[in-house]
Amino acid sequence: MASVTLSQSPQYQLADPRQDWRGWQVFNSAGTLIGRVADFIIDTEHVRVASIVLDTGDELSVDDLMMRDRSLIVWTHAASLTTEAPSFP
Repeated sequence: MASVTLSQSPQYQLADPRQDWRGWQVFNSAGTLIGRVADFIIDTEHVRVASIVLDTGDELSVDDLMMRDRSLIVWTHAASLTTEAPSFP
């Protein structure tokens, strides 16, 4: 996949400004803050956001994210299951 960061590629922009998650908090499925969205990775072949970059430098696929109250939650296949819903600030 050919990719670029949104912040370094003025030829790309989000279709809807409300989709700009930069600065949003990102939590794991246990409710622990793991970082904030710093940038987007654009898949230039399919012209879509493929992943986000956290302020920690970690990269997460958008396929593993769920939005909740202006924050993002990472839901991965590796996450352990629980009967209790996580609590988020």
